[in-house]
Amino acid sequence: MVRNFPKYLILILFLNSIFGNALHAQSPLSNSEGNFRETVWLQTDRNLYLSGEKITFHARVLEQDTYKTSALSKNIRIELTNSDGASLIRLNLVLNDAGIEGSMPLSGDLKSGWYCLRAYTNWMRNFPDSDFTVVSVKVINPGEIAKFHESPPDLHPPVLPTQKNGLVITASNHNLIIKPVKPTSGSGENLRLLVHRSGTWYWFENKKLAETTSFTVPKDKIPEGIVQFSLLADDGTVIARRLWNNSNSIFNPVTVSFGQDKIKLRSQLKAEYEASGFDGKADAPGFSVLISIKEPDYAGNARLPGMPGWTCNSAIPETKEDFEKWLEDNCYSDEIIHAFFQPGPEINKGLLHLPETWASLLSGRVIDRKTGKPVPEAGIGVSLLAANRFDAMKTNKDGLFYFTFPDIKGASDYILSFISEPDSTWSIEVFNDFEKRPFKPRKLPFSLSHEELEYARELSTNLQLNRIYSKEEVPEPVRKDPAIREKPFYDPPDKTIYTDNYIELANVGEVVYEVVPNVQVHREGNKAHIGVYSIQPFAHDYETLVLLDGIPLTSQKELLDLPPGRIKSIDVRNKIYIHGNYVFSAVVNFISRNGDFAGLKLPGHSVQGTLSLPSRIQQKAPASLEHDSPVPQLDPLLLWQTGLKFDTGTIEFSVNDLYGNFKIRVFGFDTDGKWWMGKSEFRIGTGK
Repeated sequence: MVRNFPKYLILILFLNSIFGNALHAQSPLSNSEGNFRETVWLQTDRNLYLSGEKITFHARVLEQDTYKTSALSKNIRIELTNSDGASLIRLNLVLNDAGIEGSMPLSGDLKSGWYCLRAYTNWMRNFPDSDFTVVSVKVINPGEIAKFHESPPDLHPPVLPTQKNGLVITASNHNLIIKPVKPTSGSGENLRLLVHRSGTWYWFENKKLAETTSFTVPKDKIPEGIVQFSLLADDGTVIARRLWNNSNSIFNPVTVSFGQDKIKLRSQLKAEYEASGFDGKADAPGFSVLISIKEPDYAGNARLPGMPGWTCNSAIPETKEDFEKWLEDNCYSDEIIHAFFQPGPEINKGLLHLPETWASLLSGRVIDRKTGKPVPEAGIGVSLLAANRFDAMKTNKDGLFYFTFPDIKGASDYILSFISEPDSTWSIEVFNDFEKRPFKPRKLPFSLSHEELEYARELSTNLQLNRIYSKEEVPEPVRKDPAIREKPFYDPPDKTIYTDNYIELANVGEVVYEVVPNVQVHREGNKAHIGVYSIQPFAHDYETLVLLDGIPLTSQKELLDLPPGRIKSIDVRNKIYIHGNYVFSAVVNFISRNGDFAGLKLPGHSVQGTLSLPSRIQQKAPASLEHDSPVPQLDPLLLWQTGLKFDTGTIEFSVNDLYGNFKIRVFGFDTDGKWWMGKSEFRIGTGK
């Protein structure tokens, strides 16, 4: 049995139907949706930095199954943490065609040690955080260089957990023969063989339980890259598993030719590259070209970030022998395997985080503090104060709500509140913009080789010179959006009552009773509620939305007791109004004279906060060299160019005022997810 239409395509179509329109309140994705996974290819220009420098990075969001550009998420989160996992810098960035390039300044008082750049999307937060991409970098404080002693370079790759996978795979010309290492036993009479990646399965077959059971899988039914063979019993128990790579080679070579011998400072240079057979013309990221001062070798520089079917976080060995051992020692979690056979995938149980569009996303849930259970069908309203805007929706069966604001610019304070009077034990919880789960980086011993110490001293000298000669940049002033009163969401109202046009009455309740047509006050004991009389059919099946300055009031007694002078006007829309996934019989909005909520306290159970909008970084071309400038130019990064799609080409770049050994690296992958890599070195100056 072959699956020809991958699950993630269905998910993308589903999400496009939701997020393709600029909806203000959106129904959340159900838990039964696909197990589509994203991964982040995160690159840094170097692996060793000084405190006070900046880390330049490139990131691209990919489909984990195919390594093609992901069309799902439009924002990415990048964090800098210390060796204990504490977050030091957090960036929420808008992607440009699924990619981003930017920089992150390091504090000048940062201590020497290992630090981590961690990258993930909001959608990736639904899955184990082990899928997040983590790049470890060494940081040296220039003032601490003298205290470090030379130590041998760390040439040993990280040790990965060993899994006893229990399958033997024999290859013929057209097929693979799959057998368990040991005789099988389990609950039921059948064995299932599943050939899959994290989110897609390609082959599935049942056989009667027998000690000699073997399965024959056609090679043409297996995609390029990494897949897993999983053997299951009838009851779903995973008996054995093993990863398999369907590529003939781990990566393909790129030839980089650089013919210049004597190189002058500030000269224009060229290099040629050739990758015979490379196909990067479709939706693959293509090549990156990185030209920078040569770093000392480190343990991870001979390892691939990932391969199709695996996360960009695994540091896969480049050599064939080490790669085969890596395949034996790794596997997908049993949760992923079980997800293919359960109507509600266990790994997606309690799906909380939706993919983000070109907009900010405000999400959370309503829970009952007494029982700890979610509250479905609870009416939630959000008021954006600066934008004079209100949105509403009902929570889903898991108590979740999601609001998107595709046209909001600049930060805006918001108030989340219930539309109807809630139970006393109900609570609104707003999800954090960044991951809350504790992050525990793998502990690495911090030591410096002779080469690394010399490299750090060279960087320190260049950094001091840059500080002397560079012009201090004056940051642009932050411009805040003015709090302009825009048209309300229900515009136009059927009737607007201005209190100054009438004689002053005893209280707001009297104004409603005497002046506002079709609006009534119902009193029950110590409570008072405002309703609207409507002749529309079925209007009585829905509640009236009562607002004060655009914020829902679930109990209106204190408002009705106020002096009328605190209210400037009253808007009434006496028609059934559909807003988000909520239906109101009518809308009544009281507008205070001074925009101060008429002096009342905010409704109980409400939550105040500031809408955090992701930053936009404009993609920049490599900085051009100022050939006539008298100021020394000492940037160790000469060129970083991404998105090269052709199999041959010319790389043009300039050198600056730095002497030393430099490296040209060409690396990336094609439309089949195959890696291509090549490098060349050159020297500026005399000596070795």
